[in-house]
Amino acid sequence: MLDGRSIDQIIEGIPSRRIKKKADEIKASIENNLDPSQIFLVESSLDLIGCVQDKIDKIDMDLKRKISTRQNDLKIAMSIPGIEFTSAATILAEIGNYRNYNSPEQLASYFGIVPFVNQSADKLHTGCITKHGSKHLRWIMVQVAHAASKKIGSKLRKFYLHVRARKGANVAIVALAGKILCILYHLLMNQETY
Repeated sequence: MLDGRSIDQIIEGIPSRRIKKKADEIKASIENNLDPSQIFLVESSLDLIGCVQDKIDKIDMDLKRKISTRQNDLKIAMSIPGIEFTSAATILAEIGNYRNYNSPEQLASYFGIVPFVNQSADKLHTGCITKHGSKHLRWIMVQVAHAASKKIGSKLRKFYLHVRARKGANVAIVALAGKILCILYHLLMNQETY
């Protein structure tokens, strides 16, 4: 209709028999509900969707270009159970240069995937995670941990089940996320796959 074709031409162009049986109902519905101003709004919306999709495509091309320089790091990250291309690219982008961190614990602490510690005299209290750093990395690491916890026979799943039995599912997922981040750090530093 936006291209100027009639409703009859559009219905004839649809190969479904079910739609052709209801051609009169469809025709009446479209004629009663679409006036020129609504057609204009639909055209405008489609143009806007096209512009947004073009920008998304440009961003995707730029991301692929940038990640192409870190193909080996990407391969290493994707060797860990639960990490696929999108999550690997996101994690590497959020971490940046992993050589800036002296230890995996420093990396986990920088991104807030370590428990809050309150110590006074001889009493030590640990609480929830500190949530410092990038919330995007924490989120993607939790998603990776969920995926890794479902890999049957994996050492990561065994770790998850062990912690879950003592502390509960939520604590276990966050602990697994921190463990995976530390494992990734070691693998990247040694340039080894999992």
